[in-house]
Amino acid sequence: MPYRNDKRAIAKFFSEHEEYEHLDEETAMTIGGMIDATKFINNKERYEHEGKYNMCLAIKEMMEDSELIGIQKGISQGISQGISQGISQGIDRGISLSVAIFRAVNAGLTDNAQIAAKCDCTVDEVEKIRTAFGL
Repeated sequence: MPYRNDKRAIAKFFSEHEEYEHLDEETAMTIGGMIDATKFINNKERYEHEGKYNMCLAIKEMMEDSELIGIQKGISQGISQGISQGISQGIDRGISLSVAIFRAVNAGLTDNAQIAAKCDCTVDEVEKIRTAFGL
C-alpha cells in the first residue's frame, strides 16, 4: 500500500473512497494489517455492521488517537520545559536577590523592611536569606 507510513495520506484516501465503509472481513483485515491498524484488528467487531466493516471509521479513529497522543506528548514536554525554566528562573532570582541583600547589609542597612524595599522583595525573603547566610 503506497501510504503505509503516512497516516494523513491514509486518512485522506479512505475519506475520499466511501466504498471502504462496507468491506468484507477478509479485505478489512488485510487492509488493517497492511496499514498497521492495530486498534481495528483487535476490535474489529466495533467496526462491523451487518457483516461489513467500516475502514473509514477505523482510520478516522486511528487519526484521532494519534492526535491525542501528540497532544499528550506536547503537554508533557511543555510541563517538563516549564518546570525546568521555572527552576532556572528561581535559581537566578535567588542568586540575584541574595547578592542584592548582601550589598544592602554591607552598605549598612539593618532593618529588614528597608532592605526589602531597596531590593524589591518581601521582608520574609530578606529574613530567609539573612538567616540562611547568617547576616
